[in-house]
Amino acid sequence: MATPKDAAKQVKRAAQLRTIKLGDIRVSPTAQRELNAARVSRIVESIDMDLIGTIEVSHRDGFYWVIDGQHRFNALKEFFGDGFEEWEITAWCYFDLTEDQEAELFLRFNDSLAVDAFARFKVGVTAGRAVENDVDRIVRSLGLKVARSQSNGGISAVTSLMRTYIRYGPTGLVQTLWTIREAFGDRGFDSTIIGGVGLFRARYEGRVDQDKLVSKLSRTMGGMKGVLNRANLIREKTGQTVPQCVAAAITDIYNQGARGKQSLGSWWKDGKGA
Repeated sequence: MATPKDAAKQVKRAAQLRTIKLGDIRVSPTAQRELNAARVSRIVESIDMDLIGTIEVSHRDGFYWVIDGQHRFNALKEFFGDGFEEWEITAWCYFDLTEDQEAELFLRFNDSLAVDAFARFKVGVTAGRAVENDVDRIVRSLGLKVARSQSNGGISAVTSLMRTYIRYGPTGLVQTLWTIREAFGDRGFDSTIIGGVGLFRARYEGRVDQDKLVSKLSRTMGGMKGVLNRANLIREKTGQTVPQCVAAAITDIYNQGARGKQSLGSWWKDGKGA
């Protein structure tokens, strides 16, 4: 049986439940993932007002900015059609947040595989997270950009970017991206290439002639695809991971025609490549 003392125990949220109009809701393109139109359509097709849940919003500048629930919000807009602005919903409302705080909340609400790595990275930049911002800065400093399209210097492999930065630091990421750009142009940023070049540069730091490395990679038949083909052959023989095999392939390419101390030796020597 509950006592008065027990009844006084309450879990309180910073947000408040408010009834708000759909027409007062806005979506920030930098604090949210990209809208998936197919997902919106699926929600509309099977919409159930008892199961649609309560969205999370932030009140600033006279509007309610979506923190979590933009697909449900857009589904409601589509479901109600003309005049949707006057329909009201119940939402958890935060107050006095900045846009970067909203982005941080989005990441906390969606701390799962449901949000893909690219979307998490972009929102992480908006949220002011240190690693994401420094990776983005480095990419842009090289005349490149983080983008879903790999054309015109776009890099979509954000997991590889983050992993390279965390393992080898800012300098390691700069060297890796510079090597790929100079050797293969602005379309060479495959995730396994980033991983393999990062491994190669970390292993042979101080022993590699950068101009020689770029020259040999750029003259490889098939360019980036040629390196990946070599790596796949090595993987069939060794069973090692693709980035390891890319690093091994780059080592073989660099060693071609080299003698004595100019050669780096085998990537697999002393079992260090395993």
